Amino acid sequence: MFASEDRPFMTIERHTLRGQVQKDFKLPYLRYVPAQFWETPDATYPLVLWLHDADLRGNDLTMLQEDVALRFWREESDQAVIVVAPQCPAYDDWGIQQEALDALLHDPVAMRGVDPRRRWLFGVGMGSVGAVRLAYRHPDDFAAMVLIGGMGELDFIAHLSHIPLWIFHGLLDEAPREHAEALYNAHGSARLTTFSLSRRDLWAEMILQTTILEWLGAQTK
Repeated sequence: MFASEDRPFMTIERHTLRGQVQKDFKLPYLRYVPAQFWETPDATYPLVLWLHDADLRGNDLTMLQEDVALRFWREESDQAVIVVAPQCPAYDDWGIQQEALDALLHDPVAMRGVDPRRRWLFGVGMGSVGAVRLAYRHPDDFAAMVLIGGMGELDFIAHLSHIPLWIFHGLLDEAPREHAEALYNAHGSARLTTFSLSRRDLWAEMILQTTILEWLGAQTK
């Protein structure tokens, strides 16, 4: 335990959720909590549920920990949030892992200290597909959704118009802009922002050039 003046902004926890639905599953995940979490055990905080892109699949949370966006939440953000970032197994995708994500969303360890009115769902690339599916399965659980490199089933997104949505698209991505625009149109009230970058480079521009953090802070159920 750190003395208060020496404690880092975020404390890193590593967990593995194990369970059985139709088959056994094992889902490792990172959990970041604000430093004051340990001083005010009854307080609750917004949740950032982060679903990564295909290139971070595996069984190595250290690799996931170095993701630029997760480093931002851990080292730079002044927002007091809880970040939960599961790691998809190699050769799987978030569609295959939906039942594990269902369990994670309701796991008392992962969700300890989370304000249920302020759960913000993020998906990057492959993770954006998983985020849309997860929100469709749990349409009343999220106060906001952010898709980076926006992809996802249009039939699902059309049922999620009640969830505030911001789509970010990189014009250098392999996914065409038209797909992001189709998501935008299917949702009905989403925001869409594009940059002349790939989605792997979007995070810094999102923070520097948009009001994404202020927008998130205003989203509650």
